[in-house]
Amino acid sequence: MEIKNNYLSVLKKDRQIIGVASLCSFDELKDLKWDLKNPCELSRFGIDHVYHKKGIGMIFLNHIINVARKKGFDGIILLVSKVNYAALKLYNKSGFENCGETFRYDSEYYCYQKAFTSNT
Repeated sequence: MEIKNNYLSVLKKDRQIIGVASLCSFDELKDLKWDLKNPCELSRFGIDHVYHKKGIGMIFLNHIINVARKKGFDGIILLVSKVNYAALKLYNKSGFENCGETFRYDSEYYCYQKAFTSNT
């Protein structure tokens, strides 16, 4: 579905995939409380572990944010595992706001959102 509908973003280096992300309105999180009126959902965001702590995640996330803006969304919502410390650090550093918690898919998650303003 994600490839067919052009929801999947892929980051490559030397023709090798080093990062992926899905960005669209899946409506999987619509039952949770969000401050945004027209957000897109970011899921399956990941960078190959070989490229961790090199700034690649931040660069790719900024690209994803720009894609979401261009598609007309007013922000991004996502779930992040409470024990995924690297992701939590990245989202906090990128201006995402922790706006709650949920339990689904047999795990505990934080609910994160980023509202777009004229300079974010």
